[in-house]
Amino acid sequence: MRCALPLLQVREVMRPLPVKAASGLAPGVLGATVVRGVPLPVISLTRLLHQPEEQPRRFVVLRTPGRDCVLAVDAIHSIDRMPAETWQQLPNLLRRVESAEQISTEDQDLIVSLSMARILAELPPPEVVQA
Repeated sequence: MRCALPLLQVREVMRPLPVKAASGLAPGVLGATVVRGVPLPVISLTRLLHQPEEQPRRFVVLRTPGRDCVLAVDAIHSIDRMPAETWQQLPNLLRRVESAEQISTEDQDLIVSLSMARILAELPPPEVVQA
């Protein structure tokens, strides 16, 4: 499954940095890392989507209202423009995927649009995640 993010929310893509784990974090949160001197929570995309755990090969630093975060992913496939009319509401059976907002297909491949609001709702308050 491929996932899509609004490009305006992507601040930077980088190789993974060391992550410090902490107890009591939401299931999708790996811990925290320091990006350019700022501690940020690291969220595992594979955990959010209930996929087999893989070692992340890229970090996507996301610009979100009130706080930035890092999404740990296995790959960045492309930067594409997707027409709004290609997106559909999630079918009822897929609405349990907490981070998903909409669904689409491209070349027989399933694409899920991620909702940063849903992802951030899973995070503990900023003072709990410390590097």
